Amino acid sequence: MAINYPNDPAVDDTHVVGDITWTWDGTAWTIISTAGGGGGSSYNDAAVDTHLNTSSASTNEILSWDGSDYAWVADQTGDGGGGGGGGASEINDLTDVNISNPQDNEVLKYSSGSWVNGTDATGGAGSVAFTDLTDAPSGLTPANFYESAITTFRVTNTGTASYEFDSHYTGANPTIFVLSGTTVAFDLTNIGGHPFAIQDSTGSAYSTGLVHVATDGTVSTGSNAQGKSSGTLYWRIQESLGSPPNYRYQCTSHVGMVGAITIKRLSSI
Repeated sequence: MAINYPNDPAVDDTHVVGDITWTWDGTAWTIISTAGGGGGSSYNDAAVDTHLNTSSASTNEILSWDGSDYAWVADQTGDGGGGGGGGASEINDLTDVNISNPQDNEVLKYSSGSWVNGTDATGGAGSVAFTDLTDAPSGLTPANFYESAITTFRVTNTGTASYEFDSHYTGANPTIFVLSGTTVAFDLTNIGGHPFAIQDSTGSAYSTGLVHVATDGTVSTGSNAQGKSSGTLYWRIQESLGSPPNYRYQCTSHVGMVGAITIKRLSSI
């Protein structure tokens, strides 16, 4: 049945159609009561506010059913701030977090049912370098694994007289053999005071393909990789190189510490 509402109503004007009473709220006609079904039922805003006890609500409280009526209670997060219905605005507002006097580089740990701040297990700031790790094998440094090498020559010395390569060769200042197109490494850990260099057959520094890695991970290349007495020297040997002529290793401080390096060209094998 079509309802013929009054024209030009004023706010709070009413209009009755059968058992239903309507009121004009300034924008639309809304039902405020019905006579049927055992008595009138209020639907206006004021009635709803009364039913929900809005007069007792405080800022950021939420509506909860207490078993018999609606009640306004504090948000269960404990603070009522933030979006999404009053969530925690800071991590310490969470009920299972207890942060006290936080310091730089501390971490959050779970202890006895709650999260607390404390010193990192590595000692405070965490590991910032490989050498800070407590579970790394003794003596292992970034220089040992910076690059894959076909072999690693472990260089030692006898005074100022000679280099030795006991891991692969016997005797003083032995001739060592390498393959072109591969990378070899020289572990210089045990030659303190005897700077190690790669030279061509004329005694001039040969720096192509050289990469030196210090024990702290510092990388030097080319001529800057020459003359080191610790860390690891990597030589990326160009495939085009071959002997003769031979190359050589040389201590830049002691002329007697010198030996030949014979390069076998991989493509010729």
